[in-house]
Amino acid sequence: MHTVVRLAGTCNDSSVYNPASGALGNFSTAWSMLASGNLCLDGFVSVPCGWMQSGHFRNHGGAIMHFSQIKNYQQWNGEAQTVFGPVIQPGEIHQYWQQWAPDAEGEYHSNYDTTRLINTAQGLLTHGWTSYRQSFFAEVPYLSNDVPGKPATHAPHYNLQVQPAGSSSFVLIPNPFLTGFNYNPSRWNLSPTSSTSFDTWTS
Repeated sequence: MHTVVRLAGTCNDSSVYNPASGALGNFSTAWSMLASGNLCLDGFVSVPCGWMQSGHFRNHGGAIMHFSQIKNYQQWNGEAQTVFGPVIQPGEIHQYWQQWAPDAEGEYHSNYDTTRLINTAQGLLTHGWTSYRQSFFAEVPYLSNDVPGKPATHAPHYNLQVQPAGSSSFVLIPNPFLTGFNYNPSRWNLSPTSSTSFDTWTS
C-alpha cells in the first residue's frame, strides 16, 4: 500500500505508547496488515489470532513516525511487539507492506519503502493460524479522534497489493475483493475509489 501522509488530531487523552504492555496509547494511524483469518479470544472479544502491520503513526501531541507491529496470542506472552522508525512529514508518500520471504526458514518482514522494521520466523508469527487475511486501514482508539485526511486534503491509499501463497511476487487486488466499512460515518469518511485504492478523511 502506498499512502499520502496526513496529520490527524487526537482528543485530550495524552496516554502514549507503553513498551511493557504494547499498548499504543492515544493515536491516529494508517497501516497495511497481514492477519490470521481465524479468531482467538482476547478477554471477552474475538480478535484475529495474530498480525503483522506497518504504517505511519502519531501519538497525542507527537510527531508522525513509521512503525511496525507484530502480535500472536500464543507467542511473546501474547503481547504486541512494536518498532518505530524515523519521523516523517505530512504530504510525504510512503509504501507499507508485509512480505513473506520464501527462503529456507520462511521469514516474514514488516516494511516501509525499502526498509525492514521487523523480521520474524514464519513459525513464530503464524503459529495457530489456519488462514490469512490482508487489511488496509485507518485506525484510532476514540470516536473523537481524527482519521488521516481532511475534506480539502484527503489521505489517499493506493496500489493495494497482496502476495499470493507460495509466491515471492505481489499482485494488485482484483475486483470484487476490496470491501470497506466505517465505524463512525458521522465524522469519518471512506471512499473506495477502485479495487486498488481508497481515500480517508475526517469531516
